[in-house]
Amino acid sequence: MIYQRLNIVLFIFLLTTIAAGNLYSQRKFKNGNGWGGFHLTSFRGNLFLRGDYRSQKNELNTGFREEQKSGAFSGEINIYSTSYLLHPNFLMIGLDLGFAPGTQKNNFIVAPNRTDTRTAERMNLNLNFFNQRMVSFKIFTNYNHGFISRELTTDVESYQFNAGTYLAFRNSSLPATLSYLHSTWKQNELQFDRKFESTRNNINLRLDKGISDWNENVVTASYEDYFRTYANDISVKNQILTLNLNSRFIFDEERNIYNYQFWYYKQIGSQPYRRIQFEHSLISKPIKSIRLNGRYQFHDLIYSFAKSLQHYLTGTIEHQLFNSLRSHLSYEYTDSRQTFYNEVINQATVGFKYQKKIPTGIFRLNYEYRLRGVDRASQASRTQLILDEEHSLTDGTIELLDNPDVILESVVVTDFKDTYIYVENLDYLLIPRGEFTEIVRIPGGQIPDGATVYVDYEFDFREDFNYTATGNNFTVGLTFLYNLFDVYFSYRDFDYKRVQGVGFNVLEYFNQRIVGAKTTIDFITVGFEFDDYNSNIIPYQSSQFFIDIRTVFFNRLKFNVSGNYRDYFLTKESERQIYRYGTGGLGYLFSSVTKFDLIVNTRFQNGRGINLDLYSVRSEFETQFRNITIVLGYENFFRNFSNEKVNYNKLYLRIGRRF
Repeated sequence: MIYQRLNIVLFIFLLTTIAAGNLYSQRKFKNGNGWGGFHLTSFRGNLFLRGDYRSQKNELNTGFREEQKSGAFSGEINIYSTSYLLHPNFLMIGLDLGFAPGTQKNNFIVAPNRTDTRTAERMNLNLNFFNQRMVSFKIFTNYNHGFISRELTTDVESYQFNAGTYLAFRNSSLPATLSYLHSTWKQNELQFDRKFESTRNNINLRLDKGISDWNENVVTASYEDYFRTYANDISVKNQILTLNLNSRFIFDEERNIYNYQFWYYKQIGSQPYRRIQFEHSLISKPIKSIRLNGRYQFHDLIYSFAKSLQHYLTGTIEHQLFNSLRSHLSYEYTDSRQTFYNEVINQATVGFKYQKKIPTGIFRLNYEYRLRGVDRASQASRTQLILDEEHSLTDGTIELLDNPDVILESVVVTDFKDTYIYVENLDYLLIPRGEFTEIVRIPGGQIPDGATVYVDYEFDFREDFNYTATGNNFTVGLTFLYNLFDVYFSYRDFDYKRVQGVGFNVLEYFNQRIVGAKTTIDFITVGFEFDDYNSNIIPYQSSQFFIDIRTVFFNRLKFNVSGNYRDYFLTKESERQIYRYGTGGLGYLFSSVTKFDLIVNTRFQNGRGINLDLYSVRSEFETQFRNITIVLGYENFFRNFSNEKVNYNKLYLRIGRRF
C-alpha cells in the first residue's frame, strides 16, 4: 500500500511537471467577451515532494520516559483556476484544490507541523451565475482537513465542510439577498483525545431600503439549527430565530444622526432562551464646538429558569476648546429587574482631555471624576444566579468574577451564543482569591488569548445593600525630543462614602499608581512600567520591561527581536506570577531566488495554575534552479506543560515546482 501511494505521488509529480512546462508561459488566458463554450481564464499551482525525519522525547512527572523516531515521505499539490462557461456573465467558475498525500513510518501520533497549519486535503468550488445581472446566483462548497498546533501547546486535527447558496436581487426598489449555509465541523485534540463535532444549517434574508438619501434601513431575518457534541459526551441541539432592524436618519449634513435598532432572538431546544432588545441613539452637533450623545436601551430576556428586564439610559455633552482641550459631562442610569434581585445604578462622570504641542514634543493631561450609586434588593433565597457575566481573558492580567462567595461547581463558561461550553482545567482555571474567584484561561485550550467569555454561576448572598462611591482617574504624560522619550504617570482610585447592608470585604476599593517610560532610537524601542495596585481584594505590584528591535540592512538582511518581561507580586497572598515572552527573526536574501529565514519564539510562565515553558526554533533555506524550488529546513520545539515535557526535532527537505 505504501509503494502504491508513493508511485501515485511520483506519477502526479512527473505528469504535472511536464504539463506545467507547457502551460507556464500561458497561465493567464485572454478573457474573451464573445459567446462560446468553456473558457479557461487562469491556471496556476504548485507541486512538491517532501521528506521528513522526526524525533520526539516525552517525559512525565511520574518518571515515565519515551523516545520515538520516524521518517516520513509526502507529496503536495495545489491547483488554482478560474474559468467561465458560454459567457463571463453567465457562469464564472473558481476552483481551488489542495492535496497532501503521504506515508510515514512512526510509532507516535504527533504528526502535525509544530509552527504552522498543515493542510492534508482542501477543495473550494464557487459557481457564479449572472454575476453582472439584476439577479445573480452563487453556489459554493469547500472542504478542509488539516492539522494545527494551537499556541504550540495543543495539537489539533480538524475537518470542516461547508456548502451553500447565495441569491441576490439588485434593484433600486428593494435590494435583497437570500442565502443558505450547511456546515459540519469535527475537531480532535490529539494529546487529550478531546473530540468536538457540530452541524449547522442557516437561512438568512436581508432587505435594504432607504426612504431617501438621508435614510438607510436594513432588515435581516435568519433561522439556524445546530447540533454540537462535546468531549464530555454532552450534546446540545438548538433552533434559533433572529430578526433585526437597523434604521439610520441623517440630517443637516451629518450634524444630526438618529439610529434605531431592534433585535428579536429566540432559541429553543437544549438551552431555551428569548431576547428582545431595542435601542434609540442620537448624535447632535448644534454648534461646531459642542457634541451631544444620547442613547436608550431596553432588554427583555427570558431563560428557562430566570428572567431579566433592563432599562439603560445615558447622555453625554462634549465641548471642544481650540484644538487642545476637550471636556465632557455624562450621566448613566440602569434599572435591572431580575428573578433573583433588582438593582438601580446611577452614575455621573465629568472630565477633560488636554493635549498641547510643545517644542520637540507633546504634553498630555487627562482627568475624570466619577460618582456612582448602587441600590440592590435581593430575594429571600440565599443563593443567587448570575447569567452572561462578561469577562475578557488576557494573559498577564488578573480577571475576577464580579461577585464574592461563588459556588465553584455552578460555574459555566461559554461564548456569546452558548455554542462553545468551555471545560475547567482544560480551557480555564478557577482560582480562589479570598472571597472572590479569579478566572484564568489555559494556553492551548479552546479560549484564545484576549477572547471575551460569558460566565453563568451561583453565589451565596442574601443581603440587600446600597452604597455611594467615588472615583478619580488622572494621567499626565510627556513626549519630547521628537519621540525619543515618552514618560507618563497615572493615578486611579475608587472608594465608598456610604455603605449599608454589606461588608467592605465584598466591595472592592482600590488606589492604583502607574509610572512608565520608553525611548525610541531609530529602530530600537525600550521601555518599562511599574504598577502599584492597592486593594482590599487582590492587591499586587507589577513590573514590566519590553524591547522591540526591527530593521533591514542593505535591503538584504532583515532582523527583528521583541521581548516582554512582567513580574506580578500578589501582596496579600505573597504569591508571584512571572510572564516572559520573546520572538525573533532573521532573514537574508542572497538573490532573487535564494533566501534564508530563522524564526524563534519563547514563552515562559510561572505561577499557580499557569506554569508553562515553551520555545520553538525554525530555520529554512530556499533556492530555485531551473523553475525547481528546493527548501531545506529544521525545527526544534520544547514544551513543559501540564505535567509533561516534550522535546521535538524535525529535519525536512522540500522539492517542487510552481506552474
